[in-house]
Amino acid sequence: DLDRFKAVNDTFGHAAGDAVLCRVSGLLLMNVGDVDLVARVGGDEFLIIQRGGTEAGARLLATRLLSAFSDEANVAPGGLAVGVSIGIALFPRDGTTLQDVRHHADVALYQAKQSGRGAACFFDRELDREVRERRQIERDLERAIGDDELHLVYQPIVATASRRVTGYEALLRWQHPLHGLVSPHKFIPIAEETSSIIRIGEWALRTACSEASAWPDDLRIAVNVSAIQIESQDFAEAVEGILSATRLTPSRLELEVTESVMLRNSTSARATLQRLKARGIRIVMDDFGTGYSSLSNLQAFPFDKIKIDRGFIGAMEHDEAALSIVRAVVGLGTSLRLPIVAEGVETEAQYEFIMREGCAEAQGYLFGMPSPAVQDHPRLCLIGA
Repeated sequence: DLDRFKAVNDTFGHAAGDAVLCRVSGLLLMNVGDVDLVARVGGDEFLIIQRGGTEAGARLLATRLLSAFSDEANVAPGGLAVGVSIGIALFPRDGTTLQDVRHHADVALYQAKQSGRGAACFFDRELDREVRERRQIERDLERAIGDDELHLVYQPIVATASRRVTGYEALLRWQHPLHGLVSPHKFIPIAEETSSIIRIGEWALRTACSEASAWPDDLRIAVNVSAIQIESQDFAEAVEGILSATRLTPSRLELEVTESVMLRNSTSARATLQRLKARGIRIVMDDFGTGYSSLSNLQAFPFDKIKIDRGFIGAMEHDEAALSIVRAVVGLGTSLRLPIVAEGVETEAQYEFIMREGCAEAQGYLFGMPSPAVQDHPRLCLIGA
């Protein structure tokens, strides 16, 4: 299965997508044996049947294909890297019918994608249950969008110097009718995999902006957006339309993006974010330090502030490495003239440290738990002071 193929169609059009499929077909045929069968079985999914294949032979072919696509980083236009994820099932070990073997290869493919893409996985029966559960979540999530099972909660962000609330981050929650509250860590990756994150993300942005439009003018609203959303062709227009419909001043909206946005279609993403920044919207680097972004990437994107990942804040009191990372990020922000926000502040000791180090803002349970209503939070967070 091709990785990031949808981004090709969304960004460059279907003609470019067709050209990529032709190029991919050629690469596959060049790397399989003369008696192997290669077939396209879906939009961006291909099937290879090795006659008389063995586990060692399948592993060798998978390695060869991954290498071929790694070398062909410019298969797609605009420098967009299109790779492959590979699922492998063996006959008769993993099934005695074509239907069973193909299904189990599909399960293995699903696991390959979850392991970070650009990977190959053999079918493992222990993983079958996990994949079935994930696919059930996919189906339930589609229903959840229309059945009002999704809602937002708001957590305050405060100025460290005064402890006054400067805004709120909107956090997505899913109340499943059977399973109760489903963790975002469980359903957001699945929503991104199926691209339903575009619908969910637009709903969340519209809801948050509508809510924030009734707040005092000095309060901002921060909304998380996925790299998948930013890659979609009409994302900027959608954001601008929501601001117009809700009459929210653009400078009161902050879009939080993770480092993954810089590792995907960076040219397109940068242009989209620059367009939104030009409208007055603030662009925030979220969870900084957990990914693989470089300083050059950080400078190339139009960020207005940086958020330090909560994991470093929580660990810095007993982990010298985490403490060093926090100090380094604060120093980096100072050098780039970007305010630093500390996430996950839960104790007075953490608060006092990040204030001394120069973090401009802070967020965490010390200042307030996420709540469905902003009215539940005081404007001045004097907890423990």
